[in-house]
Amino acid sequence: AEQTNDQIKYRVTHTVGDRCRIIRILNADALEDNDKYLQVEVEILQDKDENEDVDHIHEEMITYTNECFAIFVDLQVRLNETVRFNPGVVNEFNVDRDGLWKAISLWKSYMTQITIQEEKKLQANIASIVKRHFVRQGRPIDNEAMRVNFDDLPPAVQHRLNVETRRFQRDVDSLLAGPY
Repeated sequence: AEQTNDQIKYRVTHTVGDRCRIIRILNADALEDNDKYLQVEVEILQDKDENEDVDHIHEEMITYTNECFAIFVDLQVRLNETVRFNPGVVNEFNVDRDGLWKAISLWKSYMTQITIQEEKKLQANIASIVKRHFVRQGRPIDNEAMRVNFDDLPPAVQHRLNVETRRFQRDVDSLLAGPY
């Protein structure tokens, strides 16, 4: 990490074996402790189409996915989305064997930026609700940052803030719950 200015933390080599289904986690505490290896009980999955030639199906799915991504990026541009892919990335996007992990990383970065955008919207909505409250109370408001104790706000304002926070959490949860 020191040699790469914290750009690379670990370099690993691994071999991928059979596909499997996780039946149960044997040491769940390892999920919170980086000094332990996670141990699981698994069921090995057997491919039923092992002897079938499915290359043409894979090629069709790769082409279809790449075309869908290009349409998605075009729609982002036409709709002037705040967070969007650069149209040039379409030429680099590929979900074939070599490009899959790059595509996954690209999508993860996109979802992170969407989440950050939603958080900024939440912060702006909260500030607006609190400022409106103070204006109604006849307190002068300027553009400087202000500290407000949630418990000092009236129940109606607290309720509106809770509604906004729950909306944000619901929206972010639905964004992150996708099949990616």
